Amino acid sequence: MSASSFEVVSRREVARAGHLIVEQHRIRNGDEPPFERAVVRHGEVAAVVALTSRREVVLVEVDRFPVGARLEEIPAGGIEPGESPADGAARELEEETGFRPGALEHLCTFYNSPGHCTQRTWVYLATQLERGVRRPLGPEERAMTARSVPLDEAMDRVRNGSITDAKSVTGLLMTADLLSRR
Repeated sequence: MSASSFEVVSRREVARAGHLIVEQHRIRNGDEPPFERAVVRHGEVAAVVALTSRREVVLVEVDRFPVGARLEEIPAGGIEPGESPADGAARELEEETGFRPGALEHLCTFYNSPGHCTQRTWVYLATQLERGVRRPLGPEERAMTARSVPLDEAMDRVRNGSITDAKSVTGLLMTADLLSRR
């Protein structure tokens, strides 16, 4: 990845809401005239595909107010200050599902929507699952339910469009690819 060629002419904070900051930038690319660009500053996220010994994945169902739907997703959440992405993935897995990973393997890291947002997601594969303690923390998580489904069934849900969350689609595809090569 190379550095951006854009020069920031000016920047101002437009709004702040919880962990999100919206900024308005005036930028220039070389000799082109400056133009406006909104940027949403968002912390990093850790996501985890939890694979059981029976080749099932643990999915959570959670109400997502912004899209007006209850979505099926892999466990995920914000990485806390001073926490590594792997530690964040392990913490989120236990909080949302009650499982602790015996082993974690980094699958990929991606920008969710780099045209306007700084959010980056780290995706891990968790295996050798052990029982831990499920500890829902926020209002969205109180209505969260977790269940295991065969990986093949989860992949069918990706293909038929019933799993639509980007981190979940990415994590499940990466997991299926990794397992097919082993």
